[in-house]
Amino acid sequence: MILAGTGLGYWKVVLPLQHAPDGSASSRAEADKAEFEAAAKSKADADVRIAEEFARKRAAEDDAARKAAEDARRQAEVDVAKRKAEEEAKQKAEADMAREAARRKADADARAAEDAARRRAAEDEAARKTATTAVTDCDRLAASPYDQDRPGGVAGFVSQTLIDNAAGAACEDAMRRYPDIARFVF
Repeated sequence: MILAGTGLGYWKVVLPLQHAPDGSASSRAEADKAEFEAAAKSKADADVRIAEEFARKRAAEDDAARKAAEDARRQAEVDVAKRKAEEEAKQKAEADMAREAARRKADADARAAEDAARRRAAEDEAARKTATTAVTDCDRLAASPYDQDRPGGVAGFVSQTLIDNAAGAACEDAMRRYPDIARFVF
């Protein structure tokens, strides 16, 4: 019944308002149509504005994403360059430390060689002094009183006949031990 009443009301009230008695569209129908078209146009314009706004937002988001990706790429390049520079600096520092250690070792080796040379020279000088000042069996058994290098306290033998036969072996031993001392040869 409700449906029947609604249909009858529409047929009796609404349809006559939409059409004039001659069958043409009524002014109210034209106004409704114009209003509907205006509303549809307004809705379409609003939809276009919403779509344009969405497209602008989407473009802005895409631009922001591209910018963020570009910034991330640049930052990655900077990080790679920074790590490379740090690695090069570390390698340079290690090379410098190795060179410094090698220099220190060379200096220490040179000092040790100089010290060893000084010790040998001192030992040689001490041996020479010992040989020149020490009284050997050769000096006691065969020294010449005319030898200016003979050690003090040794008088020497004036006569060759007084020299003991053991003096030959003692002087040969002294010449072998002290080849630079001329008195043992004499």
